[in-house]
Amino acid sequence: MANHFFPAHAPDLGHEPATAHFSDFTSDFARYALYFAPEPMSAWWRAGCNWLGRDAVDGATCGQPTVRGISAAEQQQLTSTAARYGFHATLKAPFRLAAGASVVELLALAADLAASEVPIPLPGLAVRPLGNFMALQLPPDSAAAETVAALAMRCVERFDSLRAPPSAAELARRRASTLTARQDALLARWGYPYTEEEFRLHFTLTDDMSLLLPDARQAVQRAAHANFAAPLAQNPQIDNLTIFRELAPGQPFMIWRRFRFGDTKVSAG
Repeated sequence: MANHFFPAHAPDLGHEPATAHFSDFTSDFARYALYFAPEPMSAWWRAGCNWLGRDAVDGATCGQPTVRGISAAEQQQLTSTAARYGFHATLKAPFRLAAGASVVELLALAADLAASEVPIPLPGLAVRPLGNFMALQLPPDSAAAETVAALAMRCVERFDSLRAPPSAAELARRRASTLTARQDALLARWGYPYTEEEFRLHFTLTDDMSLLLPDARQAVQRAAHANFAAPLAQNPQIDNLTIFRELAPGQPFMIWRRFRFGDTKVSAG
């Protein structure tokens, strides 16, 4: 059947197999990310994993929902990079541990922060365009958005002493996306350009959609709305700090440790 949705020369975004698994092994190459992720097996988590086609708890492949007019291969292509990171909202972007820092310190800081936090309701969370991407986002300038931004900044600041500076290659890759002067300054200060007033809570649902035809964009947005309608009607909230880990460059991110707000107990996945 002819492809009426994707341009003939759309780039291959690539798809990396989910080969990593839960382990306490770490290395100098490992990166850690402070994310929020819904509880495993919750309707919200299942909806996110199914949409991306991958479960970051165990690396399992998930059946993706049908997008009318788009093949399964095209849907997988459209979510391949997002799937590598897993379903999440970023609080502090991935970083390697600084020389002399340890995972023990990382876990202790995470437990301490989570124990002092309370759940944050997310009224109005919905599928919305984010530049050339699609993401779950809050209404702009909402009170919830400001509360989450403050939480994210606490994560950015408190864990920064453990963060190794980004490499020259990582800085160049970030700057290739045409940052504003302010974003470049934030990149230099925090290792990530979308902090402080540039932060926006988002759960990434697609890779770059700039080469999709308009009908395809609309079809993807309709399918995403349908996929998340039920869990988003259940009053979602941010209620934990989850550490994701990438064991080596290019490997899939996996859930490593989870800290529920108000509770010092920790769980794996």
